Amino acid sequence: MPSSTVRDLLLTMTIIALAMPAVAQSAGASVPPVPQVSGVPAAAQQAAQQIDPEKIREAVKYLADDKLQGRGPGTAGARGLIGCGPV
Repeated sequence: MPSSTVRDLLLTMTIIALAMPAVAQSAGASVPPVPQVSGVPAAAQQAAQQIDPEKIREAVKYLADDKLQGRGPGTAGARGLIGCGPV
């Protein structure tokens, strides 16, 4: 499997995983705060607290929009995402 395909797959899975709490919150479910886990560096815990569900929701909405016309390799949608950087 080409490395770009693996990278795209991992990016998609990460976005979906990060969006789950935002989706649950928008559905009316309460989202618990990020738990404190022993062994996790303080910088990582602080970064987790900075996650903005609204930014994730906006990014997922954009990536799911039909105007991208798919995201397969070589498609117009994939070319439109080149250089968009991290979400």
